[in-house]
Amino acid sequence: MQAQGTAKSGSAQLPPIPQMDKAGQPVAQDARQAVREAVRAEVQAAVAGVPQAPQAPGTPKIAGQAPSSGPTTTSTQPAPFPPVSNNDIPDQVVPMLGIIFGTVMVMVLGFPIVRVLARRFDRNTDKLKSGASEITPQLRQLQDSVDAMAIEIERISEAQRFTAKLLSERSAAPSAIEAPKQG
Repeated sequence: MQAQGTAKSGSAQLPPIPQMDKAGQPVAQDARQAVREAVRAEVQAAVAGVPQAPQAPGTPKIAGQAPSSGPTTTSTQPAPFPPVSNNDIPDQVVPMLGIIFGTVMVMVLGFPIVRVLARRFDRNTDKLKSGASEITPQLRQLQDSVDAMAIEIERISEAQRFTAKLLSERSAAPSAIEAPKQG
């Protein structure tokens, strides 16, 4: 039983319960001021190099905290500043750098691939153009031949019409010539 009594007497006292206003919000103006004063005193003592009394056994030691002379109290108040992390880079910089490096990689790898595809396409187009240039004189000669044949066929048909007309006139003329001889 004595061990429990000494443990209770040596342990830190709990902070007072903050008062609440009618809306249920804690009235912590005085508590905040008290914490500020305690922190200022601790910082001034650490800067001045004043040795502090060792902490009572059973009290947790916080890293970077100077030992205090009296009983320590814990507060449920949030820290006045956000915790400092080892990473000083803002959160938006990492995705932005990823986008930039990704774009550079796509350009570095994509540009030669696009050049290869463009050259291959140009070679195929050049083959078609070179084939067309070889065929063009042959097509021109074929067109001239067809035109010449069309003219000759027109002449033949004209000659046939002329002979048909002469034959029809000749067959009609002998009957007219023979008729007056009889009479």
